[in-house]
Amino acid sequence: MIYIVSDHGGFDAKGHLTRWLTSHKIPVIDLGPEKVDPNDDYPMWAARLAKQVQRSKKSFGIALCRSGVGMALVANKFSGIRAAQAFTPVMAARSRQDEDSNVLALAADYLSQRELRSIVRTWLTTKFKAKARYQRRLKEIRALEHGR
Repeated sequence: MIYIVSDHGGFDAKGHLTRWLTSHKIPVIDLGPEKVDPNDDYPMWAARLAKQVQRSKKSFGIALCRSGVGMALVANKFSGIRAAQAFTPVMAARSRQDEDSNVLALAADYLSQRELRSIVRTWLTTKFKAKARYQRRLKEIRALEHGR
């Protein structure tokens, strides 16, 4: 399952990606917002997404704001969330192969609809390499999340 959120800055891009994913028979749940609110704040939406991905271990999340930075910062505050910001398909692939990212943060102001689709397509189709060094690094991240 794919969960998706945005703030006001990523609202239109979220709508585009939601329609595109649905048209490709990829299950997606839009966690909000339902309408543009120029005064909303990204932390609320990123937290909603991160909590949902935490609960659904095999799920993924996509978060959109103007730069992608805020969404990634907030999502990464949650244990088990590995949010990656990607500006290219290569960055998206590496975040999946090496870090097993489960949340993708995207910059609506800097990426075209075509670029957004390409990045998301690559991210969703790339698998974690699961090599020993990558597994070791994820174990180190989990230890840090638990204050060890």
